[in-house]
Amino acid sequence: MTLAHRHAFGIKADVKDNLAYTEEATIVFPAGNNVVICNVDQKTQRFIAGGAEKTEGITCMCVAPTLKYIAVGERGDKPYVSVYDLSTLKRRRLLWSPDVTAKEYVCLSFSQDHKLLLTQGGPPDWTLVLWSWEKNKPLCFGRVAVQPEMPIYEASICPYDSNLSIVVGDGCLKFLKNVEGTWKPQPGGLGKREPDHNICHAWLANERCVVGTDSGVLLLFESFDLKCQLANSPDDGRRITKIVAYKKGFVCGCDGGMLLFYERSEEKAEYFKCSKWFKLEGNHVPILSMTVSPSEENLAISLQNHQVFNVPFSTTEFAKSEETSFEFLFQPFHSREITGLDVCVRKPLVVTCSTDKSIRIWSYLDKSLEQLKEFHEEAMSVAFHPSGFFILVGFQDKLRLMNVLMDDIRMCREMSIKNCRECRFSNGGQYFAAAHGNAIQIYNTYSGDLMLNLRGHNAKVRSLAFSNNDTKLVSSGMDGGVYEWVVHEGKRNEGHVVKTCNYSSAIMAADERTMICCGSDKMLRAIVDSEVTVNRDAGLCLTQLVLSHSQRLLFAGCDTGAVRAYRFPITGEFHEYPAHIGRVTRMRVSIDDSYLFVTGEDGALMMFDIRDKDSRRDKKEPTFSEEILVSKADLEEKNQTVTELEGRVRDLVSQNDYQLKILEKGHEDQMKDLNAKFQAELEREHNKFEFLQTEKNEMEMDFEEKLRHQEERHTAAMQELEQTYTQKIMQELEKYQSLAQEKELEAEQFEEQHQLLVEQHDRLVSELQEEFEFKIADQDAVIEQMSSEAEEQERVLEETRRMIEEDCDLEIEQVRKTYEARLQVEKENLLKLKGDNGLIKKKNAGLQKKWDDQDSILKAEQEKNAEATQKLKMADRDITGLKKEIKERDETIGDKEKRIYDLKKKNQELEKFKFVLDYKIKELRKQIEPKVTHEPLIVLVPPLRLGPGLGDQWYERNHQGDGCRARAV
Repeated sequence: MTLAHRHAFGIKADVKDNLAYTEEATIVFPAGNNVVICNVDQKTQRFIAGGAEKTEGITCMCVAPTLKYIAVGERGDKPYVSVYDLSTLKRRRLLWSPDVTAKEYVCLSFSQDHKLLLTQGGPPDWTLVLWSWEKNKPLCFGRVAVQPEMPIYEASICPYDSNLSIVVGDGCLKFLKNVEGTWKPQPGGLGKREPDHNICHAWLANERCVVGTDSGVLLLFESFDLKCQLANSPDDGRRITKIVAYKKGFVCGCDGGMLLFYERSEEKAEYFKCSKWFKLEGNHVPILSMTVSPSEENLAISLQNHQVFNVPFSTTEFAKSEETSFEFLFQPFHSREITGLDVCVRKPLVVTCSTDKSIRIWSYLDKSLEQLKEFHEEAMSVAFHPSGFFILVGFQDKLRLMNVLMDDIRMCREMSIKNCRECRFSNGGQYFAAAHGNAIQIYNTYSGDLMLNLRGHNAKVRSLAFSNNDTKLVSSGMDGGVYEWVVHEGKRNEGHVVKTCNYSSAIMAADERTMICCGSDKMLRAIVDSEVTVNRDAGLCLTQLVLSHSQRLLFAGCDTGAVRAYRFPITGEFHEYPAHIGRVTRMRVSIDDSYLFVTGEDGALMMFDIRDKDSRRDKKEPTFSEEILVSKADLEEKNQTVTELEGRVRDLVSQNDYQLKILEKGHEDQMKDLNAKFQAELEREHNKFEFLQTEKNEMEMDFEEKLRHQEERHTAAMQELEQTYTQKIMQELEKYQSLAQEKELEAEQFEEQHQLLVEQHDRLVSELQEEFEFKIADQDAVIEQMSSEAEEQERVLEETRRMIEEDCDLEIEQVRKTYEARLQVEKENLLKLKGDNGLIKKKNAGLQKKWDDQDSILKAEQEKNAEATQKLKMADRDITGLKKEIKERDETIGDKEKRIYDLKKKNQELEKFKFVLDYKIKELRKQIEPKVTHEPLIVLVPPLRLGPGLGDQWYERNHQGDGCRARAV
């Protein structure tokens, strides 16, 4: 007989970091007192059961970056952190530190290699502990809060250095480093900025960290120094509750269901810009936790109202910034205490109601939510008709019978019963019972008529249960009474009263004689014919009882949230299973005894597999009905809608046919144009191909001719090489023969020399052997002589030792007396020194205080020196850069000056050439001027194309000629 966790409909919202991906489609979250690993696609769940150390519930959790381990923190007098292997779901380590006086842990964080675990304790000491969890060894611990009443919200290990951590809280933002087992604050931090109420943080790339505050401010740190306050911070008084990083930047979750996406900005001064913002439609509550999938395609969000949403990053890139409705990651869960639960007989459905003013119908085979109906008032109790077509709901003002339609829940009938906290359908469904104060009213289901009004309790009725054949009804109340009623007679048959007990649950066994009940006195009782036959002390308050249909198992819900499984008839032995945080409010068993359904104060619905070998033999697979209830108006409306849609389909078909014909005609015209273009292109390509083919043939003929000439040249060259190498081979063969003859002569000479050396070696060995034999004989004689001398020395040594011992005894006695006298003197001096030591200690305390003051001054000076050194380094870097720039400018100036010098030199040459040309122009002008003479005019044309030297010679010759003509005149 065992119970196994099957499925959980709900999440524990107040757990720190209550969502985490372990695979792309697998996510882990807490439900009740358990940790659930859920495959979203397959809707399967695996459980890590909590409460093994009798703790009070889960407070925080963390999945390692390697996705191999999960750490779970649990509240208790001795708070524990359990580390589990996610593949085997077995606990690897249980961590507990006597240095942590708090009752809970508020945050956990793994290092990047999952070797280290950081745990942040709660009030009043707020102790931060760094663990080497595989060795169960704390490496560093210390108190980090500014004041005990100022809480710490988050702490995490730096992904770039496992010895560095960050802690954020009210008035607290610290970067801490593990230095020999103590936390040392790192320089930087907020600097001169006043500390805010810091709520959350996230590590980013490039050694950056972003911190969110309760006023909506985002602070960016780089290398532990405050870089800036992001300009696009919400900064509207909206509290930033969670930050997670992803590949493009980070995502902020705020109060009011606000999501803000930040991406890296190309502008250096801006760092990050807000690219999108979204507001969750209908869920204006704080976002408590967020996690990014391993592929960074999806973002999972957990809200304060116990809802979990999935936000695909692909949709956010193109969506507008507005109030948006995202898909639920699982199903819409209850957000407050579940007050009612019942199971349908003919359908695999479970109905629940809650103080969150909603009724939900779940399919326990598909693990899905079938229907959700919200009301304006709280539902206190609910019952499911065996057919699955009706539910009975107790509200504050009335009891309502409602129809369960295909897609809605509608009211059918009302009964004037206020604050109905217990109602039940009979097993056949023909009537139902409801608690009305201290009375019980039984109605006909189909007519709504009041059949019976049963009175007998003196206080409110807390529990109702029909017998299997619906002839009897069992009730229990706060007056300590448990009564058996005969339904068709309307009178009380049996009863038992314990005035000191407030009964919370009572059921009847299949024999219709045994009543089992439990209440506030922590006793489990079985009553037969008004006599208590079983009276077992449960050790705690049992709140709910349910008996399997096979009558072999009894299940009990506890006020601690656990579920107990007893053998029936009751022997006292039981197995306990963790389920909820807080008391169990309702329990039911499926019609085939396969599943146990449990609800609790935490708003979760837990589903267990019942594994009983004895009852499994008789178990038959149930056949569930597939009929649904549809109102006539809905059916007519749907038929009308179908007719309208069919007409629209016909219109669309005709429009599509017309458009298709137009498109076909257009395509035919395009095909004709394309065929004509293709034929022209084909003709051009064919002509081009023929031209290329002709060129190819000509090139092949040229190539064959060149190849033939090349082969002829190659053949001639090969013949010449063969003749040359044949001659070389003959020459080498002659050399080889001559060398072989020389080798034989040298071998004969070597053999003769070897024989002579062997004979010389033998003679030398014999001579050495004779010589060493004489030496060995001499050494033996020396050894004998030394042995006799050694014996004599030993006798002398023994006598000397005896005499020395006697002298030492006398000397020791004298020294003892001397030192006893000195010891007495030293004792007297010691008493005197103790008195002096007291005075010296007082002086030392004063000196130590001065030393501490000087040490603090020295540290301040060292910090100033470090800042000056940093500034000096920065100035050195600036000087180096400026020197480099000056050098580059000097080189540029040198190049410019060299260029100017070249241009000046060229300018001087041009000036010289200009002067020469001016002189030549003057001479030419003189020559072309008219002369007074009777000789015929001779015009001399200078050879303009001559070089400079030839031009001068030409002028000299012409001038000489002019002189001769002048003398002749």
